[in-house]
Amino acid sequence: MAGMVGHLVQDGYESFGYIERMLGPDPIDIPWNQVHRDEKYQGGKIWKFFEEHPEREEQFSRAMNALEGLGGAAMAVDVPFHRFKRFIDIGGSRGHFLYKILKNNPKGQGVLFDREQVLDNAKEMWSQGGAFGDGTQTRLTMVSGDLFNSETIPTARDGDVYLMRYILHDWGKADVLTILANIRAAMDGKDATLMIGECAIPDRNFIGVPPAMYKIDMLMMNIFGDALERTPAMWEELLNEVGFDLVKIHATRSLVHFVEAVPTE
Repeated sequence: MAGMVGHLVQDGYESFGYIERMLGPDPIDIPWNQVHRDEKYQGGKIWKFFEEHPEREEQFSRAMNALEGLGGAAMAVDVPFHRFKRFIDIGGSRGHFLYKILKNNPKGQGVLFDREQVLDNAKEMWSQGGAFGDGTQTRLTMVSGDLFNSETIPTARDGDVYLMRYILHDWGKADVLTILANIRAAMDGKDATLMIGECAIPDRNFIGVPPAMYKIDMLMMNIFGDALERTPAMWEELLNEVGFDLVKIHATRSLVHFVEAVPTE
């Protein structure tokens, strides 16, 4: 858990002290900006910060790997991924979740899509002798690109599923709509499915919501301002706006629910 602890302390703890200023008479937009005041980082541009601080990028990758200890194995089996032929993991970091899916589906192919410097960290994991270098790497393709550049997103084939786990909660509504529209365009009439892995809080007053979901919700607000964990109704509204139909929300034995959607006919 060292990567996760380091990420939360270095990237989140200090800026949490500014959250009350979001509610004051002269409100700020993003607490994280108060710690990282360089103009090029304003607007919650933590990814730009990571690009210029590779040691923090590497720590964040280890933090995302630590999420696997919070039910990653259950996520990979509690959702019917066996229905699909190819798994396109959008923003999949080192590919720790994609590896589990490929192990569970030995005939499936995988595509790991992320920023180039993230994939540089992933290559060691998938190399011969690496943590994921057990032969599974022969079914994996790495593609570098940008969520906001539709031309870089892998084009769909029939039987594909696009995965986005803990990705869209980093963005406000306008950016989420852009990302979803880019995924929708990449499907381009193919028989493809979208699976969004998020907390999917059922209702913000629902007694059964684990406290960790609210903590993640606060962390998103802290670093990105208008980013948040969303309810099923919120997901349906966003998906419909860009040409998707919500099919089902798959609960897992973890904090994550997978929101399944297909292009509107």
